[in-house]
Order: sequence, then C-alpha cells, then structure tokens
Amino acid sequence: MKILIITRIYTALEDSIKTKSWQPRGMPAYYKLIERLNAQNDIETDAVCLGKMSHNDINKKEIFKFDNLKIRFYVIPYVPIKIFKIFGAKIYGYLSGIVNEILHFLHCINLVLHKNYDLVYIDRANIVIGAFLAAFLQKKVVVRFFGVGSLVKRTEGPKKWIKDPFKYLSYKAPFSYVICTEDGSGSRYFFGKYLNKNTPYEILLNGVNAIDFSNTNANFLRQKYNIPPNHKVILFLTRLERGKGTDLFIKSIVELAKINDTFTAIVVGDGPLREDMENDAKKYRIGHKVIFERAVPHNRVYDYYLGADIYVSLNFLGNLCNTVLEAMSAGKCIVTLKKYEVDHTDEATEDILSGNALLINKRRITEELAPLLCDLLDNKGKIEEFSDKTKKLSTTLLTNWDKRIDYEVTLLKKIACRQ
Repeated sequence: MKILIITRIYTALEDSIKTKSWQPRGMPAYYKLIERLNAQNDIETDAVCLGKMSHNDINKKEIFKFDNLKIRFYVIPYVPIKIFKIFGAKIYGYLSGIVNEILHFLHCINLVLHKNYDLVYIDRANIVIGAFLAAFLQKKVVVRFFGVGSLVKRTEGPKKWIKDPFKYLSYKAPFSYVICTEDGSGSRYFFGKYLNKNTPYEILLNGVNAIDFSNTNANFLRQKYNIPPNHKVILFLTRLERGKGTDLFIKSIVELAKINDTFTAIVVGDGPLREDMENDAKKYRIGHKVIFERAVPHNRVYDYYLGADIYVSLNFLGNLCNTVLEAMSAGKCIVTLKKYEVDHTDEATEDILSGNALLINKRRITEELAPLLCDLLDNKGKIEEFSDKTKKLSTTLLTNWDKRIDYEVTLLKKIACRQ
C-alpha cells in the first residue's frame, strides 16, 4: 500500500527540516501519525511539505529521508517572486502567493501521476490540490483538519467568493473521508454547511500522554518558586499569541489581586505576546503575583499540571485543545469558555465539560473570571470537587496517543482498500 501525505511546512517541523534529524516540536497528531506509518511494514509512505510563507533557512527544494525515518520527504519552500515588487508590497505578496500555489499544485499532480498511490492524505491548507485529485483524477483523498480555526468566520458572506473562490468550491469535492481534530472550534457546524453532503467525516479528540507518576513531582512548582503554602496555584499554559486571551488573563489577575491575594499565577509558554504580558504585569504592579516560565519540554509538562490547583484556558478558537485535555488527564479544576453561538466555538466544549468544569462568557472574561477565581480561592472544597470531576471524566473520555493514532491508521487502511 502506498500513501502520499501533503501538508504545509508546519512550524513544528522547521528545526527537523533544517537539521535533517527528526525532532518535531509540537503537532503530535501529525508527527505521531508519521512515526506510526513509518513503522508499518505494509505501507510505503511519501510526505510532501509545501511552504505557504517564507521560512528562515528553508529556501530550496529538497528530497531526503530523516536520519531515523524511512519515509521520503519532498520539501518545496515558498519562493518570493521578486519581479512583482514593482507593484508594491501588498500586490507583491498576493501575486507571489498565487505563483507558489500553482508551482505546488503542479509538483503534487506530477508526483501523483508518476506514482500509483492508493491514498492521498492532505491538510486543509492544500485542499484545492486534494479537490482536483478527487474530482478529476478519481483518487482516494482524505482531508485532514486540525480544527477549523477561524474558517467559520472567514466563510460567512460573499467575500470568500472574491478572495479565494477555488478554496471554497473545493470543500464540495467528492473526498473519500474528512478527519478533524475536535478542539472546540466550530467544525461540526462548518462541515454540515460547506462539505459535500456525500462526504463522510469524523471529528476526533486528540490523544493524551499517559502520566508517569514515577517521573513527576507534584511539589515541583512550590519548591522551584518558593510558593507560600496558603497560596493556590493558577496555571495558564499555552502559546502566548493573539487569540489565546493573554491580555484578558493578566487584566483578570489584576482584578483578582484587589480582592484576594492568596494565589500565585504561573504563565508557561513562548510566543509573540510574551513580552507584552510581562510588561503588563509590571505596569499593573502584579509582578510579584505572576511568574513567567518559558515553554517547557513535554516530558516535564505534567510537573506543572500536577503542581497547579486551577487551570485556565481562554482560547478564542476553541478550548478542547491539547493543554485542556492534559489538564483533564491530570485531574485539575478547569476554568474555560462557554459556547459562543455567533462563531460556533466551544459548542463541543460545553457539551463535554458542562457540569465538570467552570465556564465563563467569552465576551465577559474580565467581568467574570476574577470573581470566579476568588470564589474558588475561598472554597478549597470547590477546587477539589471540580478536580475530581475532570479526573473521572478523563478516564471515560480520553484515550492515549497510541490508541488514537492506531485508530487513524486503521481507518486509512480501510479507505485505501475500499473498492
């Protein structure tokens, strides 16, 4: 069996591509699938990575195998077309993008025509290529969505037909299957409205790593940061970027400190808004209440979950992301967002977590988060109650990554063998 995987160049793979050593930094649903396919003796896999923007030190077409994988990778970078600079920056970027999309399209079609793949597995960034393969070359194509992000908002109204008509027409192609990560984004609504009605789809929670309690230390945070015994630890662990509620978290901590100071907040993560958060903490004079920590290796992340009392997630695009699932697995009291009917985010989150976590209004975070946290700080029993609820829920809801990836590989084999 031969499978072709076509995706954009993920940030999580940049270091691997530069060094030719397989060391992904995130995107477990992708890299764990690659590793599992690599281990299959009955599957031959090729992978194409297409640059949708410029990547530092990834500027030439390459075909290679990583030092510890047998899968052949085709890396096709984004190449700025400098002649278009005469039209100004905006048109230059737009026309360069079009030319790169055409080149990527031709490369992938050529590869498929020269190799008899049983299945093409493609991400949504390259859905136009997938649609052509499914509709005109009658190939079996599985489209992989890692959530739908802001697609719901971007596809409402007539602008989509002007900005990117081919992409939105592509959703109607006769794909063999669509697999989507259930991350709390509005995927069910989006698929029901935009996918071909005959295209089967499945929305799956990510897996979680099993906790190795022999390699974790529940007192790690208190020992490392000398946190007073009477302080509850509020953990905010995410990539610090737009849409993650970073500014609203700091503002809420400011308000909380005015009414209850028996807490220490720990912010873990890197990203473009990290410096802004640190500056805001200084500006509002709560630097003594907030500890900033760089992103930690994943094999140490459960030291942070287990050492926290409350976990807060304010992701505007959905809150069934990896960090929330990990906090559930660790049995933490979780505070996150209610469903927002305008963009259909967190409908699944509320369905799953209602009664098992504490939910606040997405449009009233600064008004609701601080009083809610204050109530938890004053009621230790309430923290324990919701910690017990999430732990109990996790045992029936969550699965480990091995089982989750095994399920997907088995599904791909069935689709590839289908007549």
